[in-house]
Amino acid sequence: MVFSDVLSKEQVIIMVLMYIRLGLCFSTLSVLFRVCTATVTRYFYSGLYSMYMQLTGLVKWPSPDLIESNTPAKFHKLYNAPIAVILDCFEVFTEKPGVKDAIVKMYSTYKHHHTVKELIGITSFGSISFISKPYSGRTSDKYLTETCGFLENLHKDDIVLADRGFTIRKAVQDKGAILKVPDSSSKKKQLSSTAIERTRALASIRNEVERSIGSLRQKSGILSTRLPITLLNHEHNGVNVLHMIVTLACALFNLCPSIISST
Repeated sequence: MVFSDVLSKEQVIIMVLMYIRLGLCFSTLSVLFRVCTATVTRYFYSGLYSMYMQLTGLVKWPSPDLIESNTPAKFHKLYNAPIAVILDCFEVFTEKPGVKDAIVKMYSTYKHHHTVKELIGITSFGSISFISKPYSGRTSDKYLTETCGFLENLHKDDIVLADRGFTIRKAVQDKGAILKVPDSSSKKKQLSSTAIERTRALASIRNEVERSIGSLRQKSGILSTRLPITLLNHEHNGVNVLHMIVTLACALFNLCPSIISST
């Protein structure tokens, strides 16, 4: 096989998209594009960075007016106000680290695997409005949310939906926003019919978010693979490579029709 060391801009774009969509490794891309692995690596990082810089603006926190006008009626009536964001965390499997300290920090007790973890914010109308940088899999939802920069996006009276595991009420209130989590019942107190109805509605919204994350993984096969350790701390032009990959995947997701019903 004859190998080249030059790729066109179109080939680089296709290569980056194939990596994200199909989760192909560099050695496979090397064969497909008839270039050596070192050439794939060089072009991939430069192409990824260029696409990240061009498309990162697609993952954007919407203005209050945009939230107000686009929140589906079924969600708006839940609190008689628009929902600014629905929070969740998603994890991506990684290879087992070689350093003992990293082995402990990256082991997710939820996934029973070594992972990296990111906070994702999804609007009630289905677009991804926030994605954090990657944290180790053992990081708590509370610590991640309070340190990743998410809170800086909140406006006064914004409604934030999250699971009960997000113990961030004070941090959200300090920004003038309102955290809503499903009501919990106890042996001493039964939920009222209104609370039950609200909890069911919240569960429906959570299902929409889980479907969105599932769709993101489906559209970006790299997020369903086991990432190499060498990728996790690698930077290109001062930007974490994994963060660029996930952000680009989210940007491409936002170009697709929303899977959340508007009715």
